Amino acid sequence: MGTHKGVVARRIHTKSATEGTTLMRLQCRDLTEKNWDMLLNNAASPIHATGYTVYLENVDTLPKDLQQQVGTYIEDTKMTHRHRVISSSCCDLSAEVARGQFSSRLYLQLSGFTINVPSLAQRKEDIPAFVNMMIPQYNTALAKSTVGMEPDAMELMVEFEWPLNLVQLEKVLRQMIAASSGFYITAAEVAAVLQNEMRKVSALPPAVDLSGTLEDIERRVIEQVLREENMNQSAAAKRLGIGRSTLWRKIAGSGGK
Repeated sequence: MGTHKGVVARRIHTKSATEGTTLMRLQCRDLTEKNWDMLLNNAASPIHATGYTVYLENVDTLPKDLQQQVGTYIEDTKMTHRHRVISSSCCDLSAEVARGQFSSRLYLQLSGFTINVPSLAQRKEDIPAFVNMMIPQYNTALAKSTVGMEPDAMELMVEFEWPLNLVQLEKVLRQMIAASSGFYITAAEVAAVLQNEMRKVSALPPAVDLSGTLEDIERRVIEQVLREENMNQSAAAKRLGIGRSTLWRKIAGSGGK
């Protein structure tokens, strides 16, 4: 996830765009050939216009066929000349190109200038600066008068691992300012909120192991969904978008592992 790359994209847009320019965000994880075609075939679509900032978020998640289509459109319509194009990825795209997992054509269109955004856990020394920068914003939004954090409180913030990165820091700090009754956020107030965050993160479902064959991966997904649905096959089949008989065959085919 990095240090919430969407925040970085918005800041690049804000700092470099002319006044009134719109940021157009395309979440590539949700982009399908159908809605891409709808976007292209709509004459009023802003993607055909000029002067926007177009943010392709999580571009590494695009299916291979769609990578080719997006790369062709960007090149053929000179999109990088009409718009400012920003993209983000959770992996090294040059390595994915070398492995044949990402379109070299699209990569060349997007790789003019690359910024490596480290995770918040990799730049803990910057956490106090982030906190002090955001406090005035939340004071205004929440009608509070927080001056800062006590030293012990800031130490707890720096020691926390921040698995969800800057978006988590922003949410947590807002909660702390809203709950604080004094001018300085105390260590006890920080500890209470961070303990709650740790419980939430530990409750997240585990990531699916993507190693092995497609059949292996499919079996792991089915097993995880079944566990989350307390082994209720009807509920699991509904979540997976398949019939119960199909689910049963897949379970039987894998030996019920």
